[in-house]
Amino acid sequence: MKSTSKPTWDHNFIFLMLFDENFRKQNRHLVPRKTFEYWKTHQLKHLQGRDYAPFDPEAISDLYQIYSNKRIFALAKASAHANARFLEVFEKLDSKLKKSIFSEFKEDITGTFNLISNFVSKDKAYKLLGVNPHFIHYKSDEKICHTSAFGKCLKKHPLQMLSTEIEKIKDFFFSSPYKYWQKSSVYWKLRCENIIHCSLSTFYRVTKKLGITSQRAMKPSEKSESLKAEKTLKIIHMDVSRIPINNRYLYLYSIVDNYSSKVLSHAVHDKVNSEYALQVLLNACRKYQLHFDPQTLLITDGGSEFKKYVNRFLDLPYVNIVKKIAYTDIYASNNKIEAFFSQIKSHHLRLEGNEVLKEARAKIDNAIEEYSNKYINSL
Repeated sequence: MKSTSKPTWDHNFIFLMLFDENFRKQNRHLVPRKTFEYWKTHQLKHLQGRDYAPFDPEAISDLYQIYSNKRIFALAKASAHANARFLEVFEKLDSKLKKSIFSEFKEDITGTFNLISNFVSKDKAYKLLGVNPHFIHYKSDEKICHTSAFGKCLKKHPLQMLSTEIEKIKDFFFSSPYKYWQKSSVYWKLRCENIIHCSLSTFYRVTKKLGITSQRAMKPSEKSESLKAEKTLKIIHMDVSRIPINNRYLYLYSIVDNYSSKVLSHAVHDKVNSEYALQVLLNACRKYQLHFDPQTLLITDGGSEFKKYVNRFLDLPYVNIVKKIAYTDIYASNNKIEAFFSQIKSHHLRLEGNEVLKEARAKIDNAIEEYSNKYINSL
């Protein structure tokens, strides 16, 4: 045998059944006798609930007049619909504008809430006015604190970042070693050094409030020109290009002279490593005596393959080569060697895709030799 759940009765229906004779005659057959007797015995105690009992006698008479008078009842419905539409429009306003309106008319909104709460529950009054309990009942004024990033008093709102921590954040973002770092990288750097002790989301909110944005590395404008050397071996470019072959990648390490566009040294390997980059650089130094020149400028990108062993070699006292990172240390790009890679792949290198490493290296060497024969051997 199926169990049937007991019907739940609307409060408005109960109220009309108790106080409206016509409504009671029309709907008496819908309510069981015991249920109706219970309503009559307890009267409005069933409607009051635990949150807002006892019910105000004046409110009872006002509600009875509303339900008994069709015109007043229609006006109440119309006002409820108008209030709902008003709240929908109000929610679309800017958050700052809404906050200013609430703060300016707080006393009026609180007085309206006290009047409405005599007729309906507090939860419904909050919903009708579109406010939360904290706004109605929290009366203490906020004190502006200039040492706080959010302007709040540190005594009443202690869970904030200290002024010393905020100053450290500013120093990190505006100092040269970290000015091009991402915000998350700066955050973990500060955490590792035990300078700040907050979450990443709090760090983002504080930097946004302070107006701090991550600076990007300088990029050349449309009018900027690339570096142009006055003679050979004064400016050289080094980079690595990826070549797909046989479901894997080979990496072409190359050094190109800025003045003559000649390939000074190159090598092909199956992975990226700073040792391979150093070997290519050492071959160019031995062949053209680069480290004995007054000074040679080496342009690279910020890849890890041009650090570690490459930096150790360039730091030696007898090596007169100065490394600069494109777009970071200098306001210029590494487009000379990028153009070399583009020409090699488009016009000189012909790979079928199924070659082994030895065959691929031979074809790449032939392509670079064919490219180098286009230029006058001024070296």
